[in-house]
Amino acid sequence: MKINRTLDELRQYTLTTGRRMLDKYGFDDWKVAIDTRPRDGRWGRSGQCRYDRNEIGISLCLLNSQSKQSGDNTFLVKQVVVHEIAHALAPESHHWLLWKQQYARLLWAEFGGNANLVEGGLLWDRYCRERSSELLEFAKTHQNEPITVLAPKKKVAVRRTFPEATRQVFSLERDYVDPFWIMSEGPKTFLCAEVDDRCGEGKLRRFRKGDVFLDADKARQAILNDIDREIERFSQYLPEDDPEKHEMAIEIIQQRQARKLEILGSAS
Repeated sequence: MKINRTLDELRQYTLTTGRRMLDKYGFDDWKVAIDTRPRDGRWGRSGQCRYDRNEIGISLCLLNSQSKQSGDNTFLVKQVVVHEIAHALAPESHHWLLWKQQYARLLWAEFGGNANLVEGGLLWDRYCRERSSELLEFAKTHQNEPITVLAPKKKVAVRRTFPEATRQVFSLERDYVDPFWIMSEGPKTFLCAEVDDRCGEGKLRRFRKGDVFLDADKARQAILNDIDREIERFSQYLPEDDPEKHEMAIEIIQQRQARKLEILGSAS
């Protein structure tokens, strides 16, 4: 029977479900928290995995919005809990392939191998939507294998050349590789890409001097891939009913396109 839960009941459901799943997958020393920070639609955050605190947080705003839904309003809440625990099971993997695989396997396990529900969960999550069929098949294939925490990725570093023609050396774990161009933001913070050697995927991030990095060619390509994804994401989200957000999305798209041209120009 489908049950429509109140906000208090959803809060308790979240804490209970999160605690059960953390214990089930070996996170006895982790906890579940209800986050009260504001959440503004897709511009906000439904949950967060906090490695530094051994904690997953679920947004109170998400629970509040779901408490106003009819029918079984626990489905989306459970998916968000699964999403965050998948992060704990795939440390340092962000929303890359290894996290997606852990997420798909968790969905399969937590929704009793119901392929329709698992596929719905993959389609709901924008990070898995494009590869939902592949991830569903992966979950089926590996359903009898234990779900365990993945080993952290190896970290290596590169020497980098900056637009100001100054060269800075970051902490190294192997010999230098060829330097590549990267944009600077201020004297100590730089935009660059982190690439996971376990799956070859990467993400645009901000780093400071002393951080470690990966292969230069992969990093450059990861920046371009990340920019393409951001352009596509914001191109699909141009809210006509909200001029401020529409203008913000247009501005972000233009910034990303200009950045891509600069990076491509520097590589030629």
